[in-house]
Amino acid sequence: MVLFNTASLTILSNTYIIGNPNGTVFDFQYDKHGSAKFNFSKTKGQKLKIENIIFTNFYEPIVAESYMLSISSQFDNFYMEFNNCTFKNIYQNILKIVINSNKPTQEEPSIIIMNTKFYNNTERIVYLYNENDVYSLDMIKKNNSNNVSNGVFIHTGRTGHNFNIVYIKDSIFENINVKSDLPLIDSERFELIMSNTTFSNCFSNYGYLIDIRQHIDYNNIVPKNIKVTNSSPLFTGSYCRFKIEDSIFSNITSKKSIPAISNSKNSVYTISNTEFNNLHITDTLFNEESIFTFENIKLNNITTNSHAILYVVHSNLKINHFVANNILCTSESDNTSFILYNSYELDSQLFINDLNITNSKSNGSFIKIIGESNTVVIENSNIENIESYGSIIKNASKKSNIKISNLKFNNNNINKLSCGCINFSNDLYINISNSFNNYYSKNYGGAICINDIINMKLELTSNEFNKNEAISGGALYIQNKDDIEINENRNIILEHNRFKENYAEYFGGAIYTKFSKLNLIEAKNNEIIFNKAGVMSGGIYTYHYSHKNLFNNNSNFIFRNNTVNSYINNYSSNPSSISLDTIIRKNPINIITSDYLPLSFSIYDEYDNIIHDFTKYYSDITLRVSLKSEKTYINKMKLLGNICLFINESIIINNNNNNNNNNNNNNNNNNNNNNNNNNNNNNNNNNNNNNNNNNNNNNNNNNNNNNNNNNNNNNNNNNNNNNNNNNNNNNNNNKNDNSFYITDYYIY
Repeated sequence: MVLFNTASLTILSNTYIIGNPNGTVFDFQYDKHGSAKFNFSKTKGQKLKIENIIFTNFYEPIVAESYMLSISSQFDNFYMEFNNCTFKNIYQNILKIVINSNKPTQEEPSIIIMNTKFYNNTERIVYLYNENDVYSLDMIKKNNSNNVSNGVFIHTGRTGHNFNIVYIKDSIFENINVKSDLPLIDSERFELIMSNTTFSNCFSNYGYLIDIRQHIDYNNIVPKNIKVTNSSPLFTGSYCRFKIEDSIFSNITSKKSIPAISNSKNSVYTISNTEFNNLHITDTLFNEESIFTFENIKLNNITTNSHAILYVVHSNLKINHFVANNILCTSESDNTSFILYNSYELDSQLFINDLNITNSKSNGSFIKIIGESNTVVIENSNIENIESYGSIIKNASKKSNIKISNLKFNNNNINKLSCGCINFSNDLYINISNSFNNYYSKNYGGAICINDIINMKLELTSNEFNKNEAISGGALYIQNKDDIEINENRNIILEHNRFKENYAEYFGGAIYTKFSKLNLIEAKNNEIIFNKAGVMSGGIYTYHYSHKNLFNNNSNFIFRNNTVNSYINNYSSNPSSISLDTIIRKNPINIITSDYLPLSFSIYDEYDNIIHDFTKYYSDITLRVSLKSEKTYINKMKLLGNICLFINESIIINNNNNNNNNNNNNNNNNNNNNNNNNNNNNNNNNNNNNNNNNNNNNNNNNNNNNNNNNNNNNNNNNNNNNNNNNNNNNNNNNKNDNSFYITDYYIY
């Protein structure tokens, strides 16, 4: 059958081209046959229906604006329907629709494509064009269509201030590879309503399957009950309003550094009742420069080596009823997250309710919040079995208002650099209630770390901190920013919290605080029970001085069985003061050269608790003791060879310098007599003016030296006597009355 060679038909009344039920074949046999044109010239709603026709093997040299079928109308009041048709092996643009309508006159679709299949077609399938630059309303409805094609499915040209509206319903797009420089669906101004539609094994050299752009008003994109599997990213464009419902995106592998679902910028997304399964991507799910609302979402088996899976900048982000399981963020350390929220200079809001995350890993903070100023609300959520090489939740914003309630954890934070499983810093207002359980951090703050504080108001109410672990601050760690003086008198409110069975490797089994405004704390009915620390303070450890009565009120803090090495140690601070334990029965004390004076001191913290150093953490502590002579004419007196030993709570000093020198002499016993004489001279440096008075002293020194030199020959006596004579020639203006008082001692 030889068909049209550029035929033109004017539709004056309803027209039907209907084949037999099994399909009438229009086989063009790859010959040149021009095109068929249908013109609607009246406004009475004429209808053209083509049914049960198989168009196949059509070939026409491709020239600009050439199509196999074309429709033109001066009005939108017409109808064209394709039903149960097939387009196969078409090597030419298939359908062109040109409308020159000043304003829309009907709401029903003008073009309906139903139960129609497209196979192995290489060029555009539908092209929409509006001649008028004022108003246009073109509608295509595709029902029960199957498209297996290598060409562009829909492409639109210039339109006016309204939109082309396209309905795609009950359709299947599968095994498509668009090799042109256009996507599967392309439009400048376009509203797309899709339902019950599948995209399977669909790819495009363009990178995306659907590109919808416009620069005035938002385009409405409404995919409902769609399934996308093993395909290129679905959407790109700008200024669209997405409403994605009841849909599934699965088995998608993307090797390009582009968003895996949508790259539409400056858009608004509302996504509900939708699943994302088995995605292996190299970028985020969506372009970050948009507003997002997620409602009842499931993510399962998602892997990315990008900076985030969900990334939002400038705008609000709302998450409600969100389940995520087996999330893996594998990019560079501390540069990848599940959620990355950046408010920049805008005071935007992150709202999370009913978020449940399980069995996931990240090389960076799992949820990361940054920006100039923002508000963060997290409610009724559960985060369980997370391994993160960063804090699970990290807020490094310059200024942030944070409210967390009913947030439960059972996690591991395995980063040795980040502080806490939840980390806040800078200028903060924090309100946390009815939250927390079972954290592990290899840094400070098992549950919460608040560091680099510029200003802060903290409210912790009715929280359960149970079985958290950290280096210091088993549950809570608080620290000022270095070199920052906090001037505002913002307070800390702790009410009805329980810290139970937390553990710190070093300090503060429950709480470690290095916050200079701790004196502003308002506390009521907080239980600190059964917590442990390895070095100091099983309960609360305060680095800075607060006030000694901070923990004395039993209605503020209830301490019970907080221990360090099984020793009760409810609260303590840095070493603050010492006391002399050695009983001086006679003062002044008289000692002579070569005598030593053992002293014992106890170290106390700010709360007058004795520090018990069972782990020898302070074993290298240095104590300086100053002596004051009773004789006013003695200018200086030194206590040499101060050796400190901090044993448990005591410092012991033995001033045994002479013993050390004698040991040195023993090592030199095998040397010649002259060397022994020199050693004797060194040991007998304390001399007086009167030689007669000093004979006894010199003889004593000789005895000491003789004891040291027993291993040498007996001829040393003469040498020692010579040394005595030398020592007698040394002068000293002082008498042999070395009396002094102990006046000051300091810890270094």
